[in-house]
Amino acid sequence: MQCRKSVFVACYLLIVVIANIFSLQKITIYPNQLDFSFDSFYSIQNYASDFFTDDIFSESYQKDQLIFRIKAFYQAYKKNFYKVELIKDLNDFDVIFYLDINTKYYLKKGEITSNIKKYLPSIYKYPKGNKRIDHSGLYFYNENYFSFFYDIYGKTQEEVQNNCEDVDIFGKILPFNKKNDASLNLKRAISEILEESNDDQELKNWISLTKNIFTYSSRKVATENRPSLHSFAIAVDFLPKKYSKNMYWLWSSYFTPEWWNIPDSEKVHIPQKVIRIFEKYGFCWGGKWFRFDIMHFEYRPEILYYEMRD
Repeated sequence: MQCRKSVFVACYLLIVVIANIFSLQKITIYPNQLDFSFDSFYSIQNYASDFFTDDIFSESYQKDQLIFRIKAFYQAYKKNFYKVELIKDLNDFDVIFYLDINTKYYLKKGEITSNIKKYLPSIYKYPKGNKRIDHSGLYFYNENYFSFFYDIYGKTQEEVQNNCEDVDIFGKILPFNKKNDASLNLKRAISEILEESNDDQELKNWISLTKNIFTYSSRKVATENRPSLHSFAIAVDFLPKKYSKNMYWLWSSYFTPEWWNIPDSEKVHIPQKVIRIFEKYGFCWGGKWFRFDIMHFEYRPEILYYEMRD
């Protein structure tokens, strides 16, 4: 009897293994082939939407969020990806972005993470217009996520510096990372601001009142044990010549105990056109964060692509 049970269990497990093998499905997308094929209108979100069927998800919005995130990372970094794999079986799914044959990043699906896998950075909600958000990047980073920035923009100070090129920012020549078109998009933003300032006195005044501009700096975020995006040379700060209002949450916290309640009217003003133009080219503005940093713009195109979803 015991022998029969063992045989039955072994057969059952074999059937389960075979079923899982045959239920496993995968499609591989190569960015170059997708972008330059005759059917390029069939985008990665179309592939993903057809591939990941509704039965995988408990709620329909979960599929929508997944598709939006796949599209955002693909659009933001497709020049860096060797291929993208979409994988599913009866019980689970994965999305894997390959920087090269051996370097792969998983799209994070939930709270549970693996110490073996590398994950793409989280995408936090960043509203369009002049609305503030109720968090800062503090809650959306851990050491694991920075691996992606190191691989894209440079693992060491020397690599980052070698990846930089000089950019003219309102007459100041400063280094900015050229990887993933970061410096190119900074140039585009500055050029458009200058062009718009010809017929906009507010923009002209903002440019003339900007005293110091900072880009690359190998340092950590103040009060936190994580690298600043300035250390990857993908962030820029604009500090005005004179300011009597609140500029940065940490500075304000020294003399305003409830700094989070400071109204916008008591903060340094940035022209809405400046914010709009930077966002157009993939830069998030720190003035929208709960821990506000009004001088700060950082290159996070995936977040802006995510907000451009329909």
